[in-house]
Amino acid sequence: MVDLEEQKYEQLRKLAKELHIPVPEAFLTLEV
Repeated sequence: MVDLEEQKYEQLRKLAKELHIPVPEAFLTLEV
């Protein structure tokens, strides 16, 4: 199951990829 938090971070990752912004994994996994 995918909850809203996961969807939010998934969108964040996609956006970061599109904009070529390095997003540290630690940042993405902190709140999850």
